Amino acid sequence: MQAFIIALLICSATMSVLVILLMASAPVLTKRYSEKSRYYAWLVIVIGLIVPFRPRLGDAIVTVDMSGEMAVPFVRIGNGTPVLTPVSDVSIDIAAAYPSAVDISVWQFAMAVWLAGLIVFLAYHVIKHYRFVKTTLRWSEKIVDEDTLAVFQNAKDDIGIAGKIGLYRCPCVGSPMMIGFLNPRILLPSLNIAQDELGFTLRHELVHHKRKDLLYKYLALIATAMHWFNPIVHMMAKAIDELCEMSCDAEVVQRADTDTRQAYSETIIGVVKYLSNLKHHYQLISMEEERS
Repeated sequence: MQAFIIALLICSATMSVLVILLMASAPVLTKRYSEKSRYYAWLVIVIGLIVPFRPRLGDAIVTVDMSGEMAVPFVRIGNGTPVLTPVSDVSIDIAAAYPSAVDISVWQFAMAVWLAGLIVFLAYHVIKHYRFVKTTLRWSEKIVDEDTLAVFQNAKDDIGIAGKIGLYRCPCVGSPMMIGFLNPRILLPSLNIAQDELGFTLRHELVHHKRKDLLYKYLALIATAMHWFNPIVHMMAKAIDELCEMSCDAEVVQRADTDTRQAYSETIIGVVKYLSNLKHHYQLISMEEERS
């Protein structure tokens, strides 16, 4: 228990230093490395946070024999007679007379606090995700429009995906997204998207599926849950999410010409404006409800 807490704290501290260094060097790394390379560089830190124990390099080169033959000069008993006592016996007698109950309770309390934080953090995100998935399953409608399905199939062929992926329209989402690791499905908002913009949107979500970004996000969630007490780890999770989207956008237009890149940029701007207007709309509704 004590060894685990100490290893966890050391791991959290050392990895936090690496997180800060990687964030600070982002302007330099952006010029030399692609978004995808920097995105997967974070994966090394994520795995390091999940596995707090580090392998030992081996036994010490020089060892000292602390045998029981060593003795303190003397210990006076009641009549003042000095008596030689081995160090090992003294340590055993002291340990028996003064048990380290305080130390044990401290490590037990630390473990209890860490476990409580871990459970609360995971429970919050699991329940939130479960409710979201349940809501989307209730309100989603499978897309049967032939034109939309044709664009979807062309996007799958371009990305190189042959597996079955569902395509649904859901009024509960504000932007296109993919959910489900075992049974993946793409959710489109109730926004009328042009055919050319739809192709970019679907390619973006299919790239997420091909790269297994959902698994990456699960690992980042586990790392954040284990180090819930460290704000730097939470900053790392946000940086990973942002870089995930940026690297996905870059991969979508990797082999595209200038006009295609511009069209894709306009698509992203359109989605951002739609989300901004949608947020403003819900804020107005909330204000009206409060007044009434």
